[in-house]
Formats: sequence, structure tokens, C-alpha cells
Amino acid sequence: KNKVKIGANVWVRDQDVNNPDVFVLAKLQGIAGRNCQVQVVATKECFETDAYFPANPPDQLHSDHTALLHLSDATLLANTKARYIEDDIYTYVGPILVSVNPFKYIPRLYAPDLMNECKKFAPGHPERPAHTFSMAEAAFRPLAKTGTSQSLVVSGESGAGKTEVNKQCTNYPTWRASAEHSDLAKRILQSNPIPEALG
Repeated sequence: KNKVKIGANVWVRDQDVNNPDVFVLAKLQGIAGRNCQVQVVATKECFETDAYFPANPPDQLHSDHTALLHLSDATLLANTKARYIEDDIYTYVGPILVSVNPFKYIPRLYAPDLMNECKKFAPGHPERPAHTFSMAEAAFRPLAKTGTSQSLVVSGESGAGKTEVNKQCTNYPTWRASAEHSDLAKRILQSNPIPEALG
């Protein structure tokens, strides 16, 4: 905590129980013992708290949470929210892809040119797009190269968008295989009734 300079932006738990945001952006005004004085940026309200989290620079958005300068619950939520506002509903947490249901139609979210973009990058590449197609590409490469079975785990609450993600994770390898591995594409399509039956 002592590494954060006075006047720096920090995230603190909101004092207003009616505010749906768990954390609010504030400026660190001073530190005294275990407590610190902060001023909320939006409301100018001042209060003392015993917990604060350094905020990332305002222009720092990342498609992978693990690339953030400061990593905490507050910065993960802030990065996810900022990406969500820009209709970037997918964000990596290392090898895991997290999605937020946009509850609206996003044009070109699953466009063919995105398939070509995701095809270019191997897992772990810094320019790899945060997208379900990238996850499907990570499964497709060893499937096509070695013929070994691959799996993608799609998890979430009811209404989170699992059905759509599963559909896209099936469409992508089918598209990938259709040009070079027509038999593989046929087998992928034939497997579709199995996940459909499981819901």
C-alpha cells in the first residue's frame, strides 16, 4: 500500500449501499496508520477506509486480465466493464476466456473475417484475439495434427449464453476443417447431436 502515492487513483468499496457498483474510483488523500483518506472521483465524497486497490492508468485496457499493471477484484471488474461498453464481451484470464452476455445483437461478432484472424495465432500469442474462435482454434490445431480428441469446457449460469458459445465453437472447427480435412468436418457435424442432447 505504501507504494501508492498520495493523489493517485485507487479503487475503494463504495459506502453507498444503494450503489450497484461494488468499487468506485477515488483519489488517495492521505494515509494514517492502517486507514487512509480518499475522495470519490464522481461525487467528491470523502471518507476513511482500511482497504484500497491501486487503479490502472485510464488508457490501459487489455484483452487479457493478467496483463494489467495492477491486478485485483476491482481492476478485473473495471477492465471487464470498460471492454463490455466497447462491445468487447470476451476477455482472457490467462488460458481461460470469460464472456459477458451483451443481451443485444452485436454486428459482426462472429463474422468470417474474425475466423481468419483467429486462425493466424497460436495459443498464448499476445495478438491473439479474445474470442471463442481463438479457443476453438486452440482445440482444432492438435485435433488436426495428431488426431487426438479435444474438448472445450463451457460453463455458466442459466441465460449466460452457453448455447451460442457452443454453436460457435462447433461452427469454427467445421469451417477450419472444410477446406483441408473434409472428413474431419463431417465428423464434427455428426457429433453435434451429442452436446445438443446434453443441453
